[in-house]
Amino acid sequence: MSFKELLNEHLQRYPEMECIDQIKLAYQSVYGPYHMHKSDYLNYLIIEDCNESEYIEYLGDKYARFYFDKNTDKKLLCHLFELSMVKEDKDELFIEYLQDIEGSEEYLKDGIRDIHHSKTYNEQYHPHYRLIKRDYAFYYSVIKQIYELINDNKKAVIAIDGMCCSGKSVLSDILNEVFDLNIIHTDDFYLPKDKRKDNWFDIPGGNMNMEYLDECLKYGKYRKFSCKEQKYGDEYSIDLNKPVLIEGTYSFMHDGYDLRIFLECSKNVQLERLKIREEDIASFENIWLVKERDYFNRLEVKNKANLIINTDKLFYKNYISFSRRYRMKVKELTLSGVFLLLGLVLPFVTGQIPQFGSMLLPMHLPVMFAGLCLPLSYAALLGFMLPLLRSLLFSMPPMYPTALAMAFELMAYAVVINLVYGLFKNKNTLSVYVSLIVSMLAGRIVWGLVMYVLMGIGFEAFMASAFINAIPGIVLQLVLVPLIMNLLKRYL
Repeated sequence: MSFKELLNEHLQRYPEMECIDQIKLAYQSVYGPYHMHKSDYLNYLIIEDCNESEYIEYLGDKYARFYFDKNTDKKLLCHLFELSMVKEDKDELFIEYLQDIEGSEEYLKDGIRDIHHSKTYNEQYHPHYRLIKRDYAFYYSVIKQIYELINDNKKAVIAIDGMCCSGKSVLSDILNEVFDLNIIHTDDFYLPKDKRKDNWFDIPGGNMNMEYLDECLKYGKYRKFSCKEQKYGDEYSIDLNKPVLIEGTYSFMHDGYDLRIFLECSKNVQLERLKIREEDIASFENIWLVKERDYFNRLEVKNKANLIINTDKLFYKNYISFSRRYRMKVKELTLSGVFLLLGLVLPFVTGQIPQFGSMLLPMHLPVMFAGLCLPLSYAALLGFMLPLLRSLLFSMPPMYPTALAMAFELMAYAVVINLVYGLFKNKNTLSVYVSLIVSMLAGRIVWGLVMYVLMGIGFEAFMASAFINAIPGIVLQLVLVPLIMNLLKRYL
């Protein structure tokens, strides 16, 4: 989900949103709750008068709004709130989001800062939430149950079992952030091959050393076993006065847990994650996933769970990030193709204008836009290739020296306008003008240097070709580029 899609979703849900509420949505999506790190947020949180129910609104792939009710545990929520205060240096992303919000230019005049909801929004929707990490919000039911458990039992033993690639290790890391637990992975408790029974593959958990796990929990010491090297490593100690979390497939084979959590996901999600983790997916699927399903079915593992969580929606955030990167790649390639096509075709159009059609510098315009809209590498390559490709296809401009000199000139335009424009946090008309003018000067200087090397042209010829004869094109660029960029911002 792009920010534009998130914004449209909120506008449908909260039609009275004003510009300031939309900016707040963008701010929270990027920066989270870090702006509150110096406030007395524990006392500031008043939940006694809240008559709503707990629910969650996800803001992209990092944060969520957790709407509390009068039964929400104040200390737990504030603890999650505090843990979510991570300083984010993502001003560029925030400014990119603001381009989807009409009227946000006024906000940026006073710099990037946190803002409050509008009076209208507060009166209409009575917001009562705290920003927390998306992962904390998704697993809140698990976190809450463990929080209550370890308040009563500081030595609680918890297990996370479930499907391969369902997120067991991820959840154990999240819970360790929140509670500071002893984390034990069942992957460290495989049996050496020479200790396994001959028919171990047909026995659920026949490759596991569960007796050694029992000893670990009893004495607080163990040595990790490496399946790859078939040997034990260094000794590890656990603090038996702290809660213990045992994570991994086959963990439910151990008895005596205070809480059992089972994670599952769809087959499609499992396979997508396997593609990231495993090189030989076919073998893993045909051997180890078969053995996993046998373990689940024969020992009725899922029925032993106190909590069953489907993690498809959590992993969807990874697909959001992936699909966003994919969409960006498609957009960049599409724009590159459009700008390249314009560079090839526009000279035919301006060539129909008598006397000064060639002075309009038709190939310069798409390269300028490429520098403003595309990543540096894309823009630079397009600028360099455009005159060379046009010379090869249509014999215009002539390859030597014109097309060759223009290749370096247009590449300089693209590179300089891209770099200068990138220095501005506020991408307004002024930033476009400054970037445009600096790139015009740099490109013409590069063209002059190349022509001097190739043809030995003097200063007078350089000034005539680069500036005097190019005045119509320069004026056209100064008029059209800022104007069209303001229109493009709404769609890019």
